[in-house]
Amino acid sequence: MLQLDADEVVSKKLANEIMEVIVMNDEEIEEYQKKLKKRNLFLKHQKIIEQRDGRVGNESKEYSAFFIPRLNFFLGKYLRYGGVYPDGVIRLVKKGKAHFPCKSVHEQIQVEGKVGWLENDLLHNADPTFKRYLERNSRYIDLIVGELKRSKAKKSLFLFIDWVLIKPLWWFLLTLIRHKGILDGIQGIIFSFFSALRFPRAYFRYITK
Repeated sequence: MLQLDADEVVSKKLANEIMEVIVMNDEEIEEYQKKLKKRNLFLKHQKIIEQRDGRVGNESKEYSAFFIPRLNFFLGKYLRYGGVYPDGVIRLVKKGKAHFPCKSVHEQIQVEGKVGWLENDLLHNADPTFKRYLERNSRYIDLIVGELKRSKAKKSLFLFIDWVLIKPLWWFLLTLIRHKGILDGIQGIIFSFFSALRFPRAYFRYITK
């Protein structure tokens, strides 16, 4: 079963890969996983996901689902750096082997069985225009404000310095330099900048509500 959002597009290469994988047995899939060109990157990304959401899948020998790497469209270009890629999402699952936990905007499908990766990318066109990006970003900021309220963050000088100065500068340099967002050109620079701006925007929205 292939589950897609309305703004996701399956490329021809990905479609062919899916057709190949769904007829493999578990031993063949295991060998296929070992030969993935971006295996180390995928596993590193999966580790980050599991640190945030908990373990994905279980120790079963049966493969029940697959992460698909996702290319995100921004200002006319698909981003490959800046910590945006591979943005893995579980989209291919065996029927009856998965469900949504309904925890947050970042939720991953919960899988009964082992989870592998596909090599080819899913095209994600969530932000066809900059206006659309800002609208979606604003909704995400509302979620951050909600988290600040639930944690009852004290409105103090420290909170101001942390959210208006430290966090945005740290995030901008992290995504632009360490995660090589600059290699995505002007789109990468703009994405890193506006991504970092979510911290002061969330702060000012929090203290005025």
